[in-house]
Amino acid sequence: MAYNNPKISVVLTSFNGMQFIEEQLNSIIAQSIKPNEIIVCDDGSTDGTIQLLKKFEANNQIKLILNNTNLGILANFKLGASLANSNNYIAFSDQDDIWLPNKLAANLEAILQLETKPSNSATPCLVYSDLTFINEKGATLNNSFYNQMGLDKFEHCFDTALFGSLLLGCTIFINAPMRTEFLSTPDSTFFYHDAWLSLLGFSIGKIYFINTPLVKYRLHNNNASLQKFTKRNRFLNAFNHIKKTLLNSSYLQNELALAKEFKHKYQAQLNLDDQLILDAFLSLDHKLYFQKKWAFEKAFKNKWIKRF
Repeated sequence: MAYNNPKISVVLTSFNGMQFIEEQLNSIIAQSIKPNEIIVCDDGSTDGTIQLLKKFEANNQIKLILNNTNLGILANFKLGASLANSNNYIAFSDQDDIWLPNKLAANLEAILQLETKPSNSATPCLVYSDLTFINEKGATLNNSFYNQMGLDKFEHCFDTALFGSLLLGCTIFINAPMRTEFLSTPDSTFFYHDAWLSLLGFSIGKIYFINTPLVKYRLHNNNASLQKFTKRNRFLNAFNHIKKTLLNSSYLQNELALAKEFKHKYQAQLNLDDQLILDAFLSLDHKLYFQKKWAFEKAFKNKWIKRF
């Protein structure tokens, strides 16, 4: 497909990622469609990551930014996006994965199709994809992240996204209008960039899921984004439900904080259905754990499908 020379910026954030970051950068550099710039924002690494990155910088393969203070994940991605060319598409990258060679090509084709639909040329657009689970050595654990985590059984939409981001930041690809929206994201330690972008895509923007793995997602103990996707066995699930019911639970605390920020900023731009969905979700604030859990189960049951 001819792309009329659209340009792509890759924004990668790093923090003590020496073990895997070289393999990730090489997979980005080897893309079938080359990015016009690779911006790496390091958040104060102390393990040799910076020395490794400087080798890529010396070869003019990346633009390296060394933060004076630790910004955290959201603010660091915002910094990287702010430094990207304002007219470029942006692909976000973690430091420990591996991109398949056609990732950027598939992202670009999907977002161009999204933008060419009526009235979408100036609309914030986002595409995301499935991932392959791999272990620390690169061996495949599951060919589908969404199957592994049970996220392929229901509709991905604004309603379900409020209960937790349904997409991973390392697969996200956005256009310039979505970049503008993202740069105005309020600074927070309660949520990551993918959670905010998820709500944007499912409400005021346009979003498309590529139901094919384009990233090898590495499972290891230091993977920050995986902390919110922890599977437990049935006994532990039951035990945790009982514990949360008896104790003062913080269940959905971060999601509710995100929803409050989102309503404050975008309420006037939401359609009536999304306003009602958002208000219903926010009504869960200060409710008991079992009431929140019932709302969670109801939302996903209503969106349950046999095939994504």
